Amino acid sequence: WENLFMCGESTVMGTGSPSVTISGISAANMVLRRQGKEEFIWRKGMKDFVKEHKASDLLQLKPLPHIRVNAIEDEKYIKLHDEASLCQWCENAPCLSACPFEYDIRGILRRIEVGNFNGAYAILRNGNKNRKSYDINCFDCKAYCHEACNSKSDNVPSVKIRNTFVDLANLLNNE
Repeated sequence: WENLFMCGESTVMGTGSPSVTISGISAANMVLRRQGKEEFIWRKGMKDFVKEHKASDLLQLKPLPHIRVNAIEDEKYIKLHDEASLCQWCENAPCLSACPFEYDIRGILRRIEVGNFNGAYAILRNGNKNRKSYDINCFDCKAYCHEACNSKSDNVPSVKIRNTFVDLANLLNNE
């Protein structure tokens, strides 16, 4: 969707208001860039105000051919992305306490969702306290995290956490 720009806490996980503000400014700058207008840059002494634009003004966006809508093109990685996107980012996530290896499951899934597969794999290889090697521990696990996943209670399939992590490890080990 060429003219859809997302912003907010759900697209930029971080520290709350500062990251949400930057996310909003970034989205607004993409709209301005598409319209061929000057992008927002804060300057000392700048007056604080909000300027509204008519929706009809926003429909005349110029395409940016060097920006792809879906940066993930490989079907195997899209499958990982789609599975990670099922995560509901529960505040008190039972998957975390169910994991015998104490992986940062939400952090790994978040990295997979945004396409940072190498970052997700780095946590899998190095981010657990019971690590005995550089292999991930999920291969022989009984998937307690999957069973504990909260999303299945919301009429959404639970995230296949173990399978997603194993698939990621297998993909990156074979590249």
